[in-house]
Amino acid sequence: EKAATNGEEEKPQHRATGICSWVVELWLLFVKKKTRDAMRVAEVESQAMEQRTLHTREATKQAFELALSHCGFGHNNHLIWVSYLDFVKGWNKDSELTPGTSEHAAATQQQMMQLRSIYQRLVTHPMTGLDQLWHEYEAWERNQSEALAVAFNQEFSPKYQHARTVYLERNRVYNKETELQMGQRLAVPPVRREDGKDKDEYVGQMSEELRLTTAWKKRCSYERTNPERVSNSELVVRIRTSYKEMVCVLARHPETWQMWATYELFRNAGGSASSAEVATPGEAVSVLQLGQEMIPSSILLVYEEARIVELYGQQLYEKGGGSSCLRVMERALERFPTTLGFVLYQQMVRRYKGIRDARAVFGRARRVLVGPGDSSMGNGVTGERGEEGDTPGDGTETDPTGMEAMDTTSSQSVEVAPKERWLATNKLDPLIGAPSSQSKKTQQDTSIVGRITWHLYAAHASMEHRMNRSPEIASRVYELGLRRHKHFLTKATYVMQYAELLLELADTMNLRALMTRAVAACQASSAPSSSLVPLWDMALRFEMICSGADPACLGNVGTIERQRRETMYGPDLEDVATGGFVGASDTALIGAQKSSIAEQLVRAEGYDLSSNIVSGLGRTVDVLQVMGLWGSGKFKSTIRKKTHEATDAATDSEDMPGGESDSSYQLRLEFANMIASGDDDGEGLGGGSRSLTARQRMQQQTVGGGAGPTTAIMLAIQQMPDWIRPLLFLLPASQLRLPVVAKPPPHLVEIALNTLLQNQLPAKRPSDKLESGNNAKRKANDDSSDDEDGTGTSGFGNAFRARQRARLSDLVAGS
Repeated sequence: EKAATNGEEEKPQHRATGICSWVVELWLLFVKKKTRDAMRVAEVESQAMEQRTLHTREATKQAFELALSHCGFGHNNHLIWVSYLDFVKGWNKDSELTPGTSEHAAATQQQMMQLRSIYQRLVTHPMTGLDQLWHEYEAWERNQSEALAVAFNQEFSPKYQHARTVYLERNRVYNKETELQMGQRLAVPPVRREDGKDKDEYVGQMSEELRLTTAWKKRCSYERTNPERVSNSELVVRIRTSYKEMVCVLARHPETWQMWATYELFRNAGGSASSAEVATPGEAVSVLQLGQEMIPSSILLVYEEARIVELYGQQLYEKGGGSSCLRVMERALERFPTTLGFVLYQQMVRRYKGIRDARAVFGRARRVLVGPGDSSMGNGVTGERGEEGDTPGDGTETDPTGMEAMDTTSSQSVEVAPKERWLATNKLDPLIGAPSSQSKKTQQDTSIVGRITWHLYAAHASMEHRMNRSPEIASRVYELGLRRHKHFLTKATYVMQYAELLLELADTMNLRALMTRAVAACQASSAPSSSLVPLWDMALRFEMICSGADPACLGNVGTIERQRRETMYGPDLEDVATGGFVGASDTALIGAQKSSIAEQLVRAEGYDLSSNIVSGLGRTVDVLQVMGLWGSGKFKSTIRKKTHEATDAATDSEDMPGGESDSSYQLRLEFANMIASGDDDGEGLGGGSRSLTARQRMQQQTVGGGAGPTTAIMLAIQQMPDWIRPLLFLLPASQLRLPVVAKPPPHLVEIALNTLLQNQLPAKRPSDKLESGNNAKRKANDDSSDDEDGTGTSGFGNAFRARQRARLSDLVAGS
């Protein structure tokens, strides 16, 4: 109202009142302030006592009415209603009017009408203590008039019952104190994964945060159903207030602002949200701008605002949404430059300004953003070519990607001979990834430094390839990314996109070099092993394609397949005795060294030959899946449900190009993979510790150090209880002559733990070498516990072993 009076532009509702307009405690302070201000004004004007009382009473009444319009229906609304009732009930207590006079009767009548108005409004709102207030209202009406009490009871009793029903229903849907934590939780940033944070603590915090956000989503969704059956204008206020309550608790979560803005954008004239053609972009943009003030680093909120401005710009700005959405992204990049911001901004610039300006954005992003592994603060600020004569790639000068050769008015690209392309992926080039001499001397053109990721180069290369129809320039962009940021080689998605482009260009030399260097970089770095799978698949697929035209490539296919198999599985994961996974089945220990059959085969035949013998057909199927010639291209993680057998069987028959026996073999592979992953649909197909995936078993085996062959001691520790395995991994490694295959009794575990606690372990590992001489060898007899085992080393006697086994059996049977 003040803005309209002064001729100013009217602000959005949430901007005018603030996001804390639902807090009753703040409105009670507001009422007290208004009352105190009115009393001061009356005192300054030297008003008479009666006039001063009326002035203060009217100011306080207006303050209460304003407060009720904002918080009379929300959290703790009973506080404001009860305070209003107490205020009106005390009007005539300190009055100097003489009873029986007309002035006193008029004041009493005015008080009665005001109390009736308050009572009749509050009983229609769900609130704490509603039953008590209803009974209080009934008693008050009966004191005034029995006839009116009956009439008003018949009129307002259904409204009271509905309000009471809604209040009880709300308590079933959510609890404001325990679930929503209203008034109990500050708007702290979301949980982040930090180094050194305990995993259980992190999981607990994430679970609590997920529970909280889910509860708030349910609360706002419930209010959109209009449970109180209010009018359309009131429904908008109720829903908007619920979103205000949510952002007060989750102000640092961008999804809360997006939900609120989406409602404001698509709410129709009826107050509810819909996908109607008539949208309200002004309110939505204002909400998103407020969210950006709370979360300046959120590019997602910026992008949401830019999309709304772009789509509904005609309703917001005279010039339309094209230039307006560009201004939105520019302000965000000046405030907090990120890779995502530059990529989205570049796409909009390409859409509205053209190729050259979009390329200039790419050059600006490379100057502003820096990577964590860069030795200089500017990524290609100037002199990006280094020793090969690079110059800035800002789109206005000569560009190292060859983008200046692209005519901005033509969609045809300039043909560049493959021999002129930079061999940035050549593994023999020692200059790859080295910072240029000129880039070390340059200074950054902005004080705000953002973090660069591979998405900047991949997005620009995709734009050059698909939109500008310049695949050669796109390849140079990929090469520039590898040159300036060598850690991009460990990013499988970036390498795969570049490899797909080289495969499309039939550049076999660079493609082979790229895959070789990428695999080597991933193996040398701390990148997860899962990142190697798509790289090996791409290399295998490429060699298979090349072998179709060149028989000499068949040798490369076999080499890549062997390296891929050993990297993805290897003797640490694949059991070459059964074709399954290590630890998935009971392992028999054989030989004098008490090792598994798989270990014996690997030592005697080698891993590749042993794996080919037992899993050769499975490896062939794996290669065919990579080529897209077998099945759906991946194993199914679960077995078919009985209710969908017909549909799945039809799908499987379409995916299987071979005969019935081939299909049956695929089903057996899927079933074996399902058992190994522990996914048995709860029907008891797996069980116990075997339900762990092979990767999880390997992680358990390598907790105490680097990965190595599965020895007897590792198998024995694997079958120990979960809570004792970390302690066993801390013990110094030693030869386990008698593998403890059976699970030890609980009392022996307790004795072992007490012994470890009472005795300090030696600081230095004892020597494993045996003493030589007569003392190291004693003659064997049945009662000796140090008999010779025929191999020249000491071991336990047969009689001692028999007694120990009998004793353990008795203890297990007794327990």
